[in-house]
Amino acid sequence: MIEDNNISISSFIPGTTQNDSTTTAETHYDETKPQTDKGLIVRQDKATEEVQKDNGDLETGFSSFYHEGEVIDDETVDGGTSEESSIDRSVESTPNLDVSGGSSLQIPSIGVSRATSPASSLSSVRSQLRPFEHRFQTRISSFLSQRPNTNRFNNNSNGSGNNDEDVKALFDGTHDLARLNDHDSIHWTKLRKISNQIYSDEAASLYGTPTAIIVTIVIAVGTSRGLILIFDFQQNLTAILGERNHVSEYGNITALSSSADSTYIAGGYSTGHIVVWDLSRPSQPQMHTAPVNSSRLLPNKKEGHLEGSTITHISFIGKRHTAIVSSDSTGMAFFHNTIRTLISKIVHVSRLAGRYPYEMKGKRPSTILSMSVNPLGSGISSTDDLGLVAIMTPQVLAVISTLPSVETKCKTGRPKVVDNAMGFSGSLAWFPAMKTKNAQGKLFSSNPKLAYCWSNVLTIAEISGDSVSPTLQMKSKKRLQADEAIVSIQWLNSNIILLVTITQQILIVNEITMNIISTHDILPKHIMHHNYFFNTLRNLTIPDAEGNERPVIIADAFFNSFKCFKGRIFLLGLYELVAGTLTSWADTLLSIMNNGNYIEAIKLSAKYYTGIEVDLLLLGLPLDDKQRHKLVRENILEIISASMKFAFNKGKISENKAELVELLEVCLDSVVKVKAPEEFIQDLYIFYEANLRDEFFETLEPYILDGRLIKLSPHVFHDLVIVYTKNKADNRLEELICCLDIRNLDLDLTISLCEKHHLRDSLVFIWNRALKDYMTPLVDFIRLVSQALHKENYLNEYGGNPSNLINEAEKVYGYLGFILTGRVYPTGQSFDEYQEEYVAKCTLYYFLFFGNLIQWPKVNGNIVYTENYDIEQTNSLEANTYPYLRFLLSFNPSYFYVALNEAFEDSFLNEDEEDHTFMYNQFITEELNFGKMINRQYIINILLEVAPDLETTQKLLTYAFVGRNYPKYSQFIMLSSTVLNKILSELCYTGSQDDIALELRNECQLSTEFLLSHYKPHNLNSLVQMLTEARYWRALEYVYRTERYWSKVLEIIFRLHRENFSKENDSDEQTHVYLFDNLEQCLSNTSTSSSYDVMERRRINTLIRDNFEWLATLDCGKLVCIISGHCASLHDSILTVKNNSVLQLSYLQVLFSEEKHTKLPSMPLCILYIDLITENLPRNEVNSIIRKRFLNMKIPVTLAKVFKSLKRVEAYESIVQLLLADSKHQEALKWSVRLIERNSLENNQDEIRKNMSATAKICGTDMDKWRFFLQELTQLDINITGHLERVGDSTVKEPNNLLRAGCLLDEGFRTLIQASKGDHLILDVLDTLYFKKGSSLDSSYMTPIKLKQVRPVLNTLFSTYGFQQRFFETIYRVITDDTFGDLVGSALHEKVVGWCVTNDKFGSKNGICEICGKKLYGTGVYQDIWGDWDRHEKQRLRENILKHSTYNRAKNDKGKQTIHNKSETTQLNMKDKENPDRGVLAIFKCGHSYHKSCLHNLGLKKDSLPRCIVCDN
Repeated sequence: MIEDNNISISSFIPGTTQNDSTTTAETHYDETKPQTDKGLIVRQDKATEEVQKDNGDLETGFSSFYHEGEVIDDETVDGGTSEESSIDRSVESTPNLDVSGGSSLQIPSIGVSRATSPASSLSSVRSQLRPFEHRFQTRISSFLSQRPNTNRFNNNSNGSGNNDEDVKALFDGTHDLARLNDHDSIHWTKLRKISNQIYSDEAASLYGTPTAIIVTIVIAVGTSRGLILIFDFQQNLTAILGERNHVSEYGNITALSSSADSTYIAGGYSTGHIVVWDLSRPSQPQMHTAPVNSSRLLPNKKEGHLEGSTITHISFIGKRHTAIVSSDSTGMAFFHNTIRTLISKIVHVSRLAGRYPYEMKGKRPSTILSMSVNPLGSGISSTDDLGLVAIMTPQVLAVISTLPSVETKCKTGRPKVVDNAMGFSGSLAWFPAMKTKNAQGKLFSSNPKLAYCWSNVLTIAEISGDSVSPTLQMKSKKRLQADEAIVSIQWLNSNIILLVTITQQILIVNEITMNIISTHDILPKHIMHHNYFFNTLRNLTIPDAEGNERPVIIADAFFNSFKCFKGRIFLLGLYELVAGTLTSWADTLLSIMNNGNYIEAIKLSAKYYTGIEVDLLLLGLPLDDKQRHKLVRENILEIISASMKFAFNKGKISENKAELVELLEVCLDSVVKVKAPEEFIQDLYIFYEANLRDEFFETLEPYILDGRLIKLSPHVFHDLVIVYTKNKADNRLEELICCLDIRNLDLDLTISLCEKHHLRDSLVFIWNRALKDYMTPLVDFIRLVSQALHKENYLNEYGGNPSNLINEAEKVYGYLGFILTGRVYPTGQSFDEYQEEYVAKCTLYYFLFFGNLIQWPKVNGNIVYTENYDIEQTNSLEANTYPYLRFLLSFNPSYFYVALNEAFEDSFLNEDEEDHTFMYNQFITEELNFGKMINRQYIINILLEVAPDLETTQKLLTYAFVGRNYPKYSQFIMLSSTVLNKILSELCYTGSQDDIALELRNECQLSTEFLLSHYKPHNLNSLVQMLTEARYWRALEYVYRTERYWSKVLEIIFRLHRENFSKENDSDEQTHVYLFDNLEQCLSNTSTSSSYDVMERRRINTLIRDNFEWLATLDCGKLVCIISGHCASLHDSILTVKNNSVLQLSYLQVLFSEEKHTKLPSMPLCILYIDLITENLPRNEVNSIIRKRFLNMKIPVTLAKVFKSLKRVEAYESIVQLLLADSKHQEALKWSVRLIERNSLENNQDEIRKNMSATAKICGTDMDKWRFFLQELTQLDINITGHLERVGDSTVKEPNNLLRAGCLLDEGFRTLIQASKGDHLILDVLDTLYFKKGSSLDSSYMTPIKLKQVRPVLNTLFSTYGFQQRFFETIYRVITDDTFGDLVGSALHEKVVGWCVTNDKFGSKNGICEICGKKLYGTGVYQDIWGDWDRHEKQRLRENILKHSTYNRAKNDKGKQTIHNKSETTQLNMKDKENPDRGVLAIFKCGHSYHKSCLHNLGLKKDSLPRCIVCDN
C-alpha cells in the first residue's frame, strides 16, 4: 500500500475485501436469485484487465471480483471503516507517484480516452477510475484507526486523552513483585525492654529462659520454670502467673493460649499439666487439669494426658473461659469442659484423637503435628456454634466439633505430591469468618478458611456447613507447592499468609493467587524451635515413590515462637524478641530515592499507581483504583519535580544527555498515567527548553500520536510548530496537530504555517474543529482545483512537481466523503455533537447543489468563480447552473461519485419529517434551510439534469452512478420508465463504444446489471439485442436467467469463461467451481418433463457435447459427477475426443471409480477404458482395475473385444476372471496354467503359490477339472525344467526352488490335498489320471503322465498318511489310560466328602443336640467322636477302593495296604456292630441337629427315615 498525505486506498486486487458494511468492491448481482425490497442480491464474476502506462506513470489494472449471494442492504449502510496502514515518519517519494509535501491517491487506474478526457493536459494521475464501493481514507485516519478509540475533544478532559484502561495484573500469576536490593519486605523492630527483662541473667535465675509466646492485647511469655510473664504494649511487666503456686513442679511451659476476649491465659506443661489463669485475678489458677497415671487407665477408664507427656497445643473454645482443647507429643488430644456446681468445679475430659500405649500394639507411631480451634471473627458463620477443632496427624487432617458433642465433621488425607525428603512437618492455621463486601458493595459474612500443610505442600480450604448437618464441606481448595518444608503457618490478614520454612525463611504468600510474592531470611534472628516429636516419630517410615519404606527426617516445632497479631509479626528468638511489619510502598520509594535512583523511583511509583507488576496487598495499597490513585498521584508529581531539579543540578547537561532523555521518557509516562494537567508538561519543558528542545519534542511525539497526550499549553505548542517546520518534518507536524486538542492552539500562527507549508489536512482540521467553518476549506479547494488546471503557473509553490499540486486538489473529494458521512476530516472520527455534524452536512450540500455562484465570506466577501464558469453567459441558466458540481465533475468524476456514493449511505438523506432546526438557538441560515429539503431524489434529479451537458466520461459515470443507486434506494428514489430507458440506452450504446476505456465499460456493464435487477423494459427482444450489441454478457446472462432461458445462460457462461481466462489461468479453481455450479444448476432446472424443459435440456446437451473436451480439460471429476447425476448418456461424448488419450483416460478413471452408477457405462466406454489402461498402466494395476471396477461392480464387458489388449500386457489374471464370469472353467484353467508358466519364468514363487490356491478354488471338488489341471501342470513342469536346463540356470537344482524337476506338479498335488475334504477326491483323481477310470474327458486330448513323474508326490502322500495314523494312536492311548484314571480318582475323592456341620444352611443353629443339649462340634464335644468318624471314613474309603479294583493299576497299588490293615478293619467292624449309631449326627434342612442315638432313644425306629421332632420335617 502507498501512503501519502491525503488518501490511502488499497489496490483493488481480486479476492481483497474492503472493510465496508454495505457495498464493497467484491459485491455485484446474482441473477440466480430474486430481487428483494431491502437490497440487491448480487452474483459472482471476475474479469482481468490490462496494465496500462501513460507518460511514464504506472496505472494499476482494474479488476472486479464478486461474491455470490452478497446483499447490498440500504438499511444497514453506515459511514464505513478505515483500512489499516502504517505511517511513514519521513518525507519520501513513492515509485512513479512523487509525494513531496503533497499526496497521491492509490487507486485502480483507468485509461480514460484522451479524446473524451475533461482535462487532457493533466497528468495521468488524475485520469483514474475509482469503483464506487471504495471508501476514502486519509493517511491520518488510517493511522488513528489502529489506536484505541478515545474521546480526544471531551470538555471534561483533565489533560490526557486516555482513560485508565491498564490491565490490572495484581491477581495474575505471571507477574511477580520485583524486589529491590536496598530494602526488605519486612521491617523489624526489637522489643528492647521485654528482651532485657527475659534474656538477662537475672531473669534466667528468677523466671527461667523463655520457651513460648502468645500475643493478644498483651504479650505473654512462657518460661522454662513454668511461669507466664505478662507484658503490655508499652513493654511493661504487668503480671507473673504461677509465681506463688509452685508451678515449677509442672516443668516447662510448652504451650500457651489466650481466650477470645484476652482475659484468660492457658498454659500447657512438659509434664502433662494444664493450668488456666484469669488475668484479673492472677494469684490463683482458675482451672487445673492434672495428668493421668497410666496404671489408673484400665480400671476406671479415666481420660486425660498421661504423666510425663508434653503438652504441645492448647486452645480455648469460642468465647468460653472454661472449655479448652489440648494435645500432647504422644498423639493424644482431649476436650476439657469445666462445669461449675454448687460445691465445686468438675472438669469433664473427652478424648478427641489418639491411642493410649496399651492400644498401640501393631499400630504405626503417630502424633499430633498441629491443632487449632476455629476463632470467632466479625462475621457470623453457621460453624461458630460447633466449636470446631482442626487436628493434623502425620497422615490425616480432621475437623472435629466439640459442641454440642464430639463428632468428626470432615477429614482429608495427606496429598500424594508431598516431598517427604524435604523434612517431615505439619502445621495449620484458621482464619475466622469475617464481614466483607461483594461486587455490589453489600456486606456479607465469609466462610472460615483453614490453611494447612504437610511438608512443602500448602492447601487453603473453606469450611462450610451448619450445626444441623452431620458433616461439613471443605471447598474452594487452593494449593501451593514450595521448594522446602514448611514448619509454621500464620495469617497476617485475609489475603496474606506467612510461612516459615525449615531453613528459617519467611515466605509471604498472596492467598488469592497462591503466589509467593516475597521471601525474607530470619536465620539471623535465631528463632527458637523445639524437638517435640522426635521421640514419638523416630521409628516412623513412609513409602517413597518406588513403594519402599524409608525413615523420615523430623522437623522441629516453630509454632511457639512465631505469631501474628493485627498485621504485626512476632518472633521469639534465642537472644531477643522482635516485632515486624510489612514494608509499605512509601517506605520503599523513600529508600530508593535516598540512594539517588530517581528513575527507578518514578517507574515504581507509576506501577503503584496502575497496580501493574506489583502486589498491592504486600505494599499496603488500596485495591480500589480511585482510592489508590488519590493516594499515589501527588507523590508521583512531587517525585518527578524533585528528580528534575536533582538531575539538572548534577553537572554538565551535554555529558548527561542520555540520562536526561531517559528521565524525560519515564516522567512523561508517569504524567500520562496520572493525567497531570498540561501545565505540568510545560514545567517539564522549561528544564529542556534551553539545550534539549529537539530531544524533548522527539520524546513527546509518540505520546501525542497514540492519543495518550492530547493537550499542550500554548507555549509548548508554539515551540512544537517552530521545531518541526525548522526540521522540515511537515508530515509529522500535520499528524501531531490533528491528534491534539485544538482549543489550545495559536490559531493565527498555526494557520499561517499550514498555508506556507501546504499542510492541507491540518488547515482543514483547524477550520472545521476550531472555527466550526466548513465552507472556507471548500472554497480554498475550488481555488486549488483551478490552480491544478493551470498547474504550469503554480509549480514553484509545490516544488516543481505537478503531482503534488494535483494531489492537494484531489483532497477535496476526500473532504466531501468524510464530512457527508459524519466523519471529521482527516482523522475519520465521529463528530462530538450531532448539531455540528448536521451544520457541516448542510453547508456542503448547499455549496454543491445550490445551483448558482455564492459569495464567501457572506459579509464583504467575493463571488467564488470556477474555471468552467462562463461569465459572459450569465443569463444562460443551462450553461451555468450548478457551477461547483460541474466543476468538480470535470476535474475527477470518478472521485466525485465515490464521495457521493458514500454520502448516499448516510441516513441524513432519508426523507424524514423531523425538523432539526429546533436544536439551534442561532439564526437559521440559508444553508440549514437548504439542508432540510436535500435528499437522494433531489440529488438524482440534479444529476440527470446536468448529465446531457457533460462530456462522455462524466456523463457515463453519472448514469452509472444513478443505475447503481436506484435499486439500492428504490424506496427513496422514483424514476419514470422513460428516464430509466434513457439511462439504460446510454449505458449500453455510449458505454460500449470502442473509444471508451475498458474499465469504464466494466463500470457501465455493472451498473446495467444493477439497474436490470429492479427494472425490466417491456420489449425483451429489444433489450436482448441492445445488450448483445453492447457485449454486456453478464447483464445478458441475468436477463436470460430471469426468463429461464437456461441454455442461453450456459452459453454465455461458457463464452465468458473462454474469453476472460487464458490457459495459464485455467488452474483457477474458484472460477471453475462457478462454471460447473452453473452447469449443474441449469441441468437441475430443466429436469422436469414439461415440453419447455425437455427442449431446453436438448439444447443444453448439445452445448455440452460441443464443448465436452474443453469442459473435461477444466475438471474431469466435476464434469463426471454432474453428467452422472443428470444425463449419463453424455458420457459417450468422451469417445469423440480425438488425439487426447490422456484426457480420455483421466475422464474414464473418474467415471469408473464411482461407487454407484445410476446407469452402467456403455460397452464402448468399457472397451476404450480397458484399452487405455493396458496401454498406460502397469500389469498389476490393470488386473486390480478389472477386478474392482468391472467384476466386483458387475459392469458387463465382452472378453473377445478386449482379449488382445489383455493378452498384449500378459494380464492373464484378468483373462481368467473374465472367463470365469462367462462360466468357461476349462478355458480358465488353461489360462491359469499360462499364468503359472509366466510366474515360473519370472521365478516368482510367492505368486505361483497364490496361483495354485486360486486354481484350487476353480476346480473345487470336480475330479475332471483337477485331472485336466494336473495334466497341464505336468506338461508345463516338463517344458520349464527342460528350458532351464538348456539355458544353464543353476537355480534349478536348489532344494527349495519350485522350478526343480517335478516341483510344480508336487505343488499341484499339495494344493489338491489341502483342497480335499476327504480321501476319496485324491484317490479318484489318481484313478482317472493314471488308470483312466471314470473320466468324462477325452483321453486323447490329455498328455500322458508317467509314474516316475509323480513318484515323489506319492511317497510324500503315503508318508503323511503313516504319520497321521501313529499320531492318532498315541493320542488315543493317552486319553484312555492316564486321563481316565485321573477322572476316576477325582470322582472317588469327591464322593467321600460329607456335609459340614458348621454350614449356615445345613448346620445346627445352636451347635448342640436339640435332645441331649451336648455339643455337636467344636470345643467341648466328647473326645471319641473324632476317632469314630475317622475310622468310619477310612473303612468307607477301603470299601470303595476294593469295589473299583477292576482298574489294574489301582488294584495293584492298594493290594498290600488292604492285607496290612485287615485286623484294624475287623476291629472297626466289631465296634460298628456294637453301636452302629455311635457318633452319627442327623442334620435336617430346617437347621436342627441331633445325635442319631438320641433320636432312637425317643422311639425312632432304626430302619425308618429320621424326621425332625421340632419341625416335623
